[in-house]
Amino acid sequence: MQRYKIPYEFKFESKIVGGILSWRQALILAVPGLATISILSELHIPFLAVFLIEIFVIVLSAVFAFVKINGDDFTTFLKKYYDFKRRKKIILYRKED
Repeated sequence: MQRYKIPYEFKFESKIVGGILSWRQALILAVPGLATISILSELHIPFLAVFLIEIFVIVLSAVFAFVKINGDDFTTFLKKYYDFKRRKKIILYRKED
């Protein structure tokens, strides 16, 4: 009988909404879109401007919902990048002979 190794750290989100979206992805897509529509509907802005703003918000939320960099979600990647940029760096110079 052949044995297979099972990875210990397994990052998996169950696809609940329609079999293609996880709850996290569905909320990241729905909340900014609905919030933008509700805020912009109160203001009396031309339809084309509202449409362009809404498209921008949907694209930005899709980036946060679906993009993965090095196996991490985009939000986790941004947090790690921020921490890397903020930490103290020690630069060592080597004298070439």
